[in-house]
Amino acid sequence: MDNITNKNLFDMLQKMSVDMEDLKTIKKTMTSVEEKLSGLVNRITEVEERVSGIEDTLAKQKENPAVSKEEWRTLRDKLALMEDRSRRNNLRFVGFDEGSEQRDAAGFLNRFITTAVTDVDFGNIKSWVAFGVRHMMAI
Repeated sequence: MDNITNKNLFDMLQKMSVDMEDLKTIKKTMTSVEEKLSGLVNRITEVEERVSGIEDTLAKQKENPAVSKEEWRTLRDKLALMEDRSRRNNLRFVGFDEGSEQRDAAGFLNRFITTAVTDVDFGNIKSWVAFGVRHMMAI
């Protein structure tokens, strides 16, 4: 210990002071890097949430794809055509109370026509039925 002089001690203290300054600089740099890294982590989290939302929306669209306006018009026109065609085969009878057939429309019409034909003399029954069918189709 006798070899340590004041000058040596002073030089060592100066070197330690410089080293301490270097350590402070390194600490400031590390703090800055940590702050930037924390900001990047926050941004990455936000991006992951956005991507997750977009993926969920995309999956829903794949399950139930949107219909273009042209496809919608085509489907609407086809539906209208199908409804019109289904109505062509319907017979409309006028002059009967609603529900008078009571779940047996064929039986009701059979009884009605039998009664109407026996009450009224049309001469030829076949021509009366043909006239009635033409009359019903015209309505």
